[in-house]
Amino acid sequence: MNAHALRMLLRAVPFRPFRLRCTDGAYFDIHHPDEVLLYQSLVEVAVAPFGAEIAERTVVISLLHVIRLEPIDGG
Repeated sequence: MNAHALRMLLRAVPFRPFRLRCTDGAYFDIHHPDEVLLYQSLVEVAVAPFGAEIAERTVVISLLHVIRLEPIDGG
């Protein structure tokens, strides 16, 4: 995955929620572009408990380990 492709999804109008899948099987559901900080070769994802509006932690992922971006919630 490259930063440009992910940036295009994050800036899409209207924004469509998507799932970020990693090589280790982990995945992160992105429901709002503010949940993500994008760097040249890394992505930082804010992780909140189910239904919460405030993140409890962040996860930093190398873009080399992002294998797929897929629509969720009918996106």
